[in-house]
Amino acid sequence: MSNLSDTMFRVLDESFREHGPVDWATMLDWMRRGKVQPATWVWNSRDQSWRLAGELTELAAVMAPSVETEALSGEKFAQPVFAPPLPEERRTHWQAGPTCRLATGAFLCGIAGLWAGPLALLAIGLGHFAQWRFRHSPPVVGGLSLALYGLWLGYLAVALLLFHLIRSPVAQ
Repeated sequence: MSNLSDTMFRVLDESFREHGPVDWATMLDWMRRGKVQPATWVWNSRDQSWRLAGELTELAAVMAPSVETEALSGEKFAQPVFAPPLPEERRTHWQAGPTCRLATGAFLCGIAGLWAGPLALLAIGLGHFAQWRFRHSPPVVGGLSLALYGLWLGYLAVALLLFHLIRSPVAQ
């Protein structure tokens, strides 16, 4: 087991509120009392990313099986309410679930940007921001493909606008 004494942790509760940062001793206490389960999202300063607690071998070795316990603030501190991901062979490209509003906005602005040029710039901005959010937050919402489509449509609209400006006769 690696040395985790200087690692800081953050934990998401069932309503996706963040608790922490806490040190290894506090995290160890939460795991032993069952507040952190294998399906709980945990961020650690060593990896700088959100992962399931069960994927971290140092945490999985310590966790006690527990259904639900009281949380830090007296509320229930259980697993997130979304279902675990399906195995690769059963996944579909449209799995239902909550969608990031930034990604939806990027897609809609990308479509509208084909007719109204300035909205294409908004689609590009929203799409890049949505991608940044997907990379730097736990995967609790979907819509990455919508963000990509919005980016593509936004860049296509800008390219078409530039092409039209270059090809149009210059008024004298």
